[in-house]
This record gives sequence, C-alpha cells and structure tokens, in this order.
Amino acid sequence: MMQTCVDAGVHAAVEHGQVVLTVRDTATITQLFGLRPATATASRLYSDPVQDFKTAAVRVDYTDPQIPSPDSAFRADAARRIRKYQASVNDIVRWIHAEDEFSRMPILIEIGDSVGVNVHEQRCSFDVCSVETINSDAGWTVNDSAIAGLRIASGRRVEFSPWPRAYLIARKPGTTTIRMSGFHLASDTMPSRTAVESDLHREVRVLPPIARMEILPRPDTVQSGDSVVFRTRVVDSVGRELPDLAITWRIEAKTYSEIGEQSSPRIVHFPSVGTQIIRSRVGRRTDSLSVTVVNRRKR
Repeated sequence: MMQTCVDAGVHAAVEHGQVVLTVRDTATITQLFGLRPATATASRLYSDPVQDFKTAAVRVDYTDPQIPSPDSAFRADAARRIRKYQASVNDIVRWIHAEDEFSRMPILIEIGDSVGVNVHEQRCSFDVCSVETINSDAGWTVNDSAIAGLRIASGRRVEFSPWPRAYLIARKPGTTTIRMSGFHLASDTMPSRTAVESDLHREVRVLPPIARMEILPRPDTVQSGDSVVFRTRVVDSVGRELPDLAITWRIEAKTYSEIGEQSSPRIVHFPSVGTQIIRSRVGRRTDSLSVTVVNRRKR
C-alpha cells in the first residue's frame, strides 16, 4: 500500500532546536485545518532499522491570522470529499456462494446431488481484503424449480455464519438462475468503489450424472520454458462428452500457486525445473496431473 506524498509547497527549517514546517498555500491550509482539528498526525522516518518509522498525534494551536470558522456549507463539502476519498480506496462486493468452491461462474450440480448456498461479502481497503459469510432467509428463489429445487435450512439464523442457509437440489438437466434479494446490512451505506448490491443472481447448470473427467494431454515430463494447452474432458454416464463447462484450474509450483476460473482449454507455462501440479475441477469432480519439468535439451 504505497502512498504518494506531495510537498504542496511545504518548507522545513530548524529554529531553536525545533523543526518548523511552513505552508503558504491558502487552499491547502484550509483543506488541512478548515475543520479545526485538535490534533494532527506527524510521522518520522529514522535511519535506524529498529525504529525506522514512528507516528504520533501532535496538538494544533490556532493563532492569528485565524482560519475562518467552518460553516454548514464547508462541513457538508468536507463530508462529501471525505466520502469520495473513502470510496476510492474501499470496495464492497457481494455474490451468491456455493459450498466447496471459490468461483463466481455458473454453479454446476449433477442430477440427484445438492449444494449449499449463502451470500459472501468481500470488503477491501486498498489491497487488503476480508470475506464474510452472510446468512439470510429473505428472498431466496429459483427461476425454474423443475430444473433445481430450493430448500431453506432449518434452525436459528445467524447473520454471519459459515454454514449454508439454503440448498439447491438438482432435478433435471438444464440451466436456471438462483436469486437472493431483499436483505440489507450496515455495509449498504458504506463508501465503496462499486455499488453494494442487495439483489444478487447466479446461473445454475444441472448436469446428467458424470461417469469420469480427466485432464488431457497427460505428459510425464516437459522441458523448462515450454507451454502446454490442457483441456478437461467430462463424460456422462452414457458416454457423451459435456461441452462448454465452467472449469476451475489450479496450478501449483514450488514457488507459487495460481487459481484461474475459465472454460477449457487452459495454457500452462512451465518456467523452471521442478514439479508442477495441474488441478481441474467441475462442480465437485476433480482431476490432477503431476508434471516434472526438466532442463531444456541442448541442440
């Protein structure tokens, strides 16, 4: 979280053993002190690595010539500017979450299976994010209940809980939409880069029973620097390949791990010697492949 500091015409000098900062820009002074704060935050950077950075609150004394006292219009404008800044550095996003997966792509369920759903809310400040589960009984619906049924979980509702609040039950192959609407939280009014939604929807695709899935091709070794195009083949119980499925890929190497959400195929790069693991997921079905990366042969 890097901060860009602008000097804004600030000058520093040492007078009688004290550091004196001088600002002569009227607009800057009004912006910083127009609301008459009692304290200001001062920071100091040390050369000693043990105490390299310290901050402290220092008292502000207002002397002549005085800054005009803030009136209602100035306070309202300051509140707007503060909220605009907070919205620029904070972001709140909600989506319908299905258990055991981290994707926002269509929810995939096989006939006869079920999956728990609830609402996730992610709050980010700068680049630091946290995710909470929101459980609410309000507004759960499915567009076509012949394709997927919906059952609300029994028991006392807890607003923030990891347990599913509703369950989707796959009934017949097809595509429908699950919706959640009509719930409100305190975060509805918090500043955010994107509008905080109270009406959510997500596509649901019910699949016939899956007989097998596999990652193709399946090389044992590749040379460093090579790239391979992988795809996930999914076959139902009567031998038909199921096309256009949402695939969650996970690529694991010694130095990094990468999760990607996309349809097949997936291009994987093998930059360095070692073992790299390719994982593929469709609904609750998974497959994995371990690839050994060797030095490129000299020609």
